[in-house]
Amino acid sequence: MKKIVLAACFAALACSKRAAAPVASPLQEAVRAASASSACGRLIPAEWSPSLPVPALDGGRPVYKMFFYGRDGGPAEGFVFHHAEGDATLAADGRVLSCSRRAGPVSRLPNFVPKPGVTMDDIDRRELELYPELQNAARLYAERREMTADEKKKVAAMAEAFEFFIEDGRGPDYRELSRDFWSWVERNGGRPPGKP
Repeated sequence: MKKIVLAACFAALACSKRAAAPVASPLQEAVRAASASSACGRLIPAEWSPSLPVPALDGGRPVYKMFFYGRDGGPAEGFVFHHAEGDATLAADGRVLSCSRRAGPVSRLPNFVPKPGVTMDDIDRRELELYPELQNAARLYAERREMTADEKKKVAAMAEAFEFFIEDGRGPDYRELSRDFWSWVERNGGRPPGKP
């Protein structure tokens, strides 16, 4: 009898355990930590947000370009995000290679309107799913070869997943990071961010 009760307790405990939370990729962690890196720490204010990384080539080597941006307002009155105010280049392994702050006046995006029905859990899940797709696209882009139909579908799916994160008016900031990458995406069936 004791064995049956003990087995039932273990079964109940196993069922009550939550599934392990998905883990962010090393690239995603590197993007989150970029503003505190030795290259960016003195240039980029801690309160600025990082963008998604965009694949690029630097002298033939694969890298990721990203920007940082500030915001005005708050949860009560709503946020107004800024256009890109700083830039960083990350190596394929996530090391910050360079960082700079843009000069000139702050330019603001239209007032931010949250997507209806989208929760923070949805955003986190989509971001975790996007990074492997983005890294696969970066690999294909760096190979500079003719792609299969299946690979082209994956590039188009990545571009669609990327678009989910683009606030109104933000598309040009992302396209400027790596014009050649987005042209490659478009040639292979995907749509660059913010482009009709």
